[in-house]
Amino acid sequence: METRQRKFSIVLLANFFFFLNFSQLILLPKFIIHLGFSTMDIGLVMGVFNIAVICTLPLVGLLSSTLTRKALFFLGSLVVVLSTYLFIYVDRVGIWMYSLRIAQGIGFALAFGISGAMVFDTVIGARRRRYLGLLTASNMVTHAIGPSVGEYMIACYGFVYYFLSASIFGLIGAVIALGLPSIKDRGYLIHHRLNPRSVAPFMAGSALLGVIFGSTVVFLPPYLMTVGIENSSLFFITFVSGGFIVWVFLYRFFKNTSRLVLYAASILMIMILPLMVSFIRGNRSLVCLALLFGIGYGYLYPTLNGLTMSILPRTKGLANVLFVWAFNLGMALALFAFGIMTSMYGYKKSFFVVGLSGLLLFVLMVFLGRHRTTSDYC
Repeated sequence: METRQRKFSIVLLANFFFFLNFSQLILLPKFIIHLGFSTMDIGLVMGVFNIAVICTLPLVGLLSSTLTRKALFFLGSLVVVLSTYLFIYVDRVGIWMYSLRIAQGIGFALAFGISGAMVFDTVIGARRRRYLGLLTASNMVTHAIGPSVGEYMIACYGFVYYFLSASIFGLIGAVIALGLPSIKDRGYLIHHRLNPRSVAPFMAGSALLGVIFGSTVVFLPPYLMTVGIENSSLFFITFVSGGFIVWVFLYRFFKNTSRLVLYAASILMIMILPLMVSFIRGNRSLVCLALLFGIGYGYLYPTLNGLTMSILPRTKGLANVLFVWAFNLGMALALFAFGIMTSMYGYKKSFFVVGLSGLLLFVLMVFLGRHRTTSDYC
């Protein structure tokens, strides 16, 4: 047990610093606005990252049978660190910025594409759901620390030190990754026939969650600027507190609760923020809505991730890749579409449409909750 706990701690730490690098880049829309560009440019720049992730993840799925998770995570971390540092030399939205965002997407796919599988490798049985939840909560915590540090660096030292601090966090994660266990999938993909019909519903759920998460987290900070809330760090701090609360404090109370009740409650929570964004008038309303959003997302993401891996137990690396691929597909579609929608209809109507997509996610989660192959995980 101690060995498994130590391995999980290394996975947790490596992911934590990797995500500090990644989470600071959530403020990239502010840099784009600072350079004098529009919300459509924000959608394109942020979306090209997800396109790169989507294109790279199939390769990661194949490599997970030949390269260790340690090697994939370390390589991905270094790519993200270098491409973040080089943003220091960017002064406009153009080929140089797009190239660096593509590089960051490739690095992210290599590292994060197998992180969930590393948790399944180090934890057995029903404990996997909670440990995936703890990993998600840890990653969400970085979404409070990273943007908060980023806001401070921008305000006090400018964007050069903002990018520099983000790259230092990523470098620490790469060093810690050297202590990860050297594990890979137990066989090549061709040895395990993949039934697309069994995986497709789980990937669809992941994509819908990506639509809601991506649109809300990326476009809420620039929207808050239009209503007089210049510093968005309070949103991120409250949002990640919700995910932390779910798996550290509330788990003992809901672990035996009906899954359908939990699905309904968590999906309602993530819908409320985009549906009621027009009611944000100050920090109090922002905190209430962000906390609900964080609790809902904090439960749904690891739950869906674990359900996906539970149906491909012999190729967990591939299963995690498929889940992350679908999530980033949803994010990419949302970012491109949201950028266009806001330029045509404004923020409020665009957020309202995103909120309504939660109804589709609920229907899908009800179906997935009855999937017999996921009963041991749940």
